[in-house]
Amino acid sequence: MTHVQLRDRLGDWLGANAKRVAHSVRTDILNIAQKELCRQYDLSFNEVLDTFDTIGGTNTYALPANFSRPYEFWYIDPDTQGVQSVTFLLLDEFDHVYPDSTKTGKPRHFTTWGGNLYFGKTPDRVLTIHRAYYAYLADLSADSDSNALTVNAWEVLLFKGLGDMTRYGIEDERIPVWAARGTELEMQLVREHARAKSAGRRPISQEPG
Repeated sequence: MTHVQLRDRLGDWLGANAKRVAHSVRTDILNIAQKELCRQYDLSFNEVLDTFDTIGGTNTYALPANFSRPYEFWYIDPDTQGVQSVTFLLLDEFDHVYPDSTKTGKPRHFTTWGGNLYFGKTPDRVLTIHRAYYAYLADLSADSDSNALTVNAWEVLLFKGLGDMTRYGIEDERIPVWAARGTELEMQLVREHARAKSAGRRPISQEPG
């Protein structure tokens, strides 16, 4: 569904109460529900893969504006041509291991703080970092806006939005039912995406002996 279709669908379900919920408010409610899902869960809908190049002698890089949390970083070691993982450390751990940012070499760890990404050791050359991370989906704004969540799981946004209406002064005896349905659909979505992560890793049963 597009933004305007989902916004209008909220109005259809609200019926007479739709007059009390302006289009701009419905948009805000949908965006709040979308943001909550991105903050709470690791879904395929907010997974991002990209690359960026380091600069020799520089260990601080701005994170993407939509960055939520890291998943995996790696690069091709220019000397061995092997894959080198870059492992996340909490800031205090990172500072303990890499107290001197002027020491350069091949990065083995990274941390994030205040909208920035830090490498340890500081890269001594240009490296193409392959980055997988979880992101915030862009807010719905234009009528035609859509994303993987609004297309493939629009019902979750719909019922989460309907269930939240009581928080904004709407009284409707159906709201508890909508809220319960929204929670049910949300948990189904989380289980579906968790199973997708383990697909291909399921153990194969074998006969004894």
